Amino acid sequence: MVLYDKPEPSRAYIVLNVVLVVLTLLPLLLFSMHGFVFLSIGLLLVLPILLLMLELVHAAYATEYRIEGDKVWLRCGWIMNRRVPLAEIQGVEYVKAIPRVLGWNPGALGYCNRFSNGLELRTHKRVIFISPSDPEAFREALVQGAAPDGEEIPVPVSEPLLGKRLAALTFVGLGVLFIALAIPLVLEWVEPNRIYGVRTPRTLASPENWFRANHFGGFCLLVAGLQVLLGGVVLFALARRLSTLAIIIIGTAWMTLVIFGFAAVSLLDAAQLPAGPPSGPVELSGPGP
Repeated sequence: MVLYDKPEPSRAYIVLNVVLVVLTLLPLLLFSMHGFVFLSIGLLLVLPILLLMLELVHAAYATEYRIEGDKVWLRCGWIMNRRVPLAEIQGVEYVKAIPRVLGWNPGALGYCNRFSNGLELRTHKRVIFISPSDPEAFREALVQGAAPDGEEIPVPVSEPLLGKRLAALTFVGLGVLFIALAIPLVLEWVEPNRIYGVRTPRTLASPENWFRANHFGGFCLLVAGLQVLLGGVVLFALARRLSTLAIIIIGTAWMTLVIFGFAAVSLLDAAQLPAGPPSGPVELSGPGP
């Protein structure tokens, strides 16, 4: 017996991941405002997350299932691939709007598009979620080779707490990074330069303008870093009650709101500086244009 099924991606799943990609890219706009060094740091932080988000989108279009011989083959993108002997399947249940983080994270053991109707396969070791385009036909084919009824069915696998805490600690680390970048500005250790600090025509008009604007801008970045760090700590404390997806969305939204908010305040303050001639020549460190 051979049965092949390739489901269409869930629109809600695609929209969700596109939104996450946009939220991942937004912080780069803020980093680019502060020069090449900040932009490079932002790229290093964002690139792994962006690649993961793009793989999630690809997985929606590369999901397929095949029953051949005595095994069922499950594929969801490049990462999640598994073959399960039909004899190990102890139960097959219908599921509406599969409630698992991003459909197929390792904790959920799903090979499916989130928000799709599908099937829950239970073996003696794990619970697997799939989302075939024709759940009824696929269920009948699975049941024909499944294990006899009456055996113990395991409790559905929950998301690993470690993964959720690592997601929360990412925001703690970003908060610490922002604080570390803010301290030299607050202490006025950063001379006028082309790549680091609040760089506008007014702040570069004189050394006095530069140090005043960057002292205040550094303080804003310091407060923003503290708030991002605090948000990460709160998410870490609530990791047992939140899903990985919820932690990522809440943490990213909070970080974006805080950073953009304090950046706007810093730029508004710099706009109030006098635009007159500098009291002395401004020497810029760093490479030229």
